[in-house]
Amino acid sequence: MWRLIDIAGDGYYFHVKNKNICIEKDGKKIESVAFADINSIIVHGKQNSYSEEFLACCASYSIPFTICDEKHMPLGMLLPWYQHTESSIRQEKQINAKLPKKKQVWQKIIKAKVLNQAKLLQLTDNYEESKVLEVMSSHILSGDSTNIEAQAARTYFPALFGTSFIRQDEEEGINALLNYGYTIARSMVARAVVGTGLCPSISIFHSNRVNPFALCDDLVEPIRPFIDKTVQELSKEKEYICLSPEVKKQLISIITCPVRIFNMDYELTKAIEIYVYSYYRFISGERSDIEYPKFRGE
Repeated sequence: MWRLIDIAGDGYYFHVKNKNICIEKDGKKIESVAFADINSIIVHGKQNSYSEEFLACCASYSIPFTICDEKHMPLGMLLPWYQHTESSIRQEKQINAKLPKKKQVWQKIIKAKVLNQAKLLQLTDNYEESKVLEVMSSHILSGDSTNIEAQAARTYFPALFGTSFIRQDEEEGINALLNYGYTIARSMVARAVVGTGLCPSISIFHSNRVNPFALCDDLVEPIRPFIDKTVQELSKEKEYICLSPEVKKQLISIITCPVRIFNMDYELTKAIEIYVYSYYRFISGERSDIEYPKFRGE
């Protein structure tokens, strides 16, 4: 069973003992987990320390190590430099992908995102809004030149979280849960990207030159509705919800939630690996389409 390690607070010491990650605070052991069982590590805090061996093991075991700010937004991520025997070949194909092909990819990614949003609205009994998004998805052009993504968001978020909800980077409430969940999704995508032998900074759409994980931010878009589903379920339980340890546990469980891809059920982590590989095969000309994780027909 994959584990996601989340540590919030200051004064922790991360090191290695017997091929396990060992986390201590004030000289006392807090956690000990085999590196082979860890999907990703997320830290929110300051004045923590890390041994060189710990960082090397994260890279060796292909574990994304993410440091977040107080809003649970990622500040940086450690990833292995090379993971695949064909890294140079695959990254060359990334670089050589022509603009029309990239625009096709972005069209497919946004259509996948909007269709997943529509399915989630259907699952939450927002049938009218779901139909609106389905219609929108059929009008997405190459490169999403008419910005259907933003138009869909204006229907989607109020339907899912209430008409007063505004999506922004806040430290509290629903937005804090979304920020945290999206960080988890981003780390899963980053792991799949480097595992496929791709360069995470060679983007499709997010072309910010200072973003070393631009491709991850592109490919994560259809994954976001899976996070939204869990946050919506949690927000229904209480009038006000905060990012408590219990809530974090439920968000972390997303990594093993069942989804559908290629007409088969997989845990989300595995489905993301399949999705990223299908993206590579599309830009390399080996496939005519991209398969992406979908909600099961529940």
